[in-house]
Amino acid sequence: MAHLLLPVLLAIGLASCGQIPRPFELGDKQVNPLLVPPEGGELLVRHPTGLPSRLDDGGAALLAEGLTRGGVRSSARERSALGADLSIHVASRPVDSRHERLFLSWEVYSPSGVLRGSARQDRVVPTGAWAEGDPRLLRALAQEAAPQLAHFVSGSEPNVREFTWAPKTGPPLPEMAVGVIEGAPGNGNVALGEALVMLLAQQGIRLLRKPSPDRLMVEGRIEMGPIKGGQQLATLTWTVKDGLDGEVLGSVTQQNPVPAGSLDRDWGQAAFLAGQGAVEGIVSVLKRKKRL
Repeated sequence: MAHLLLPVLLAIGLASCGQIPRPFELGDKQVNPLLVPPEGGELLVRHPTGLPSRLDDGGAALLAEGLTRGGVRSSARERSALGADLSIHVASRPVDSRHERLFLSWEVYSPSGVLRGSARQDRVVPTGAWAEGDPRLLRALAQEAAPQLAHFVSGSEPNVREFTWAPKTGPPLPEMAVGVIEGAPGNGNVALGEALVMLLAQQGIRLLRKPSPDRLMVEGRIEMGPIKGGQQLATLTWTVKDGLDGEVLGSVTQQNPVPAGSLDRDWGQAAFLAGQGAVEGIVSVLKRKKRL
């Protein structure tokens, strides 16, 4: 069984940003109050990527309307010289025959291309509502996200870069299901699963609703070690299989000490940071097994 050892990066230097929650530090303070951008601090909403839309602009104009309603003056056509650019990536996962789960990543960039900050959304919506460009849905999602983005529109200090959404090139990757993820404290099992869905979809992989005997799948197991000196060792193991009961193609193990109890409730950004490393390892396993 192939084996990769990847650092979870659970404790990367978030302390330097000082303006977003630091999920791996005990006694973390709340986010600074969000500020409505000053006059002229306008967002330029770029064409959303990831999930196709029947709208020519991908819904950018409707999203700009929603952001403006939420207090962030936005446009799908232009911005002021002191404004910022907004990139949006959308992925989906079926829930049932009538609903799907949308995962949205909102990223605010300075005019020179420096990432200032980002926000995430996770919402269950009627199947196809995004693809059809439902005006009420797009405006509502953007209006809800606006307060989280307002602080970054006119900010001067770059935020920590979590990861970069890169367009998928080459042939499509195989279909895959995210199977059982267990053992994590707090909301870790759910948060890690949702992070994997978003990140795998961003890579071009079509996510299945449930595991299948003849489709790839990944399962996860999380273990928290005993407390020693105020720290715990977090171990995340991802197993890539060729179907529900098929051959194990490989595994990816991530380990890192974290402050004791820091993951007992909300994993927050930790799930996406861990998911990024997990997806890199999963793709590596598939390549070694010539499944890509």
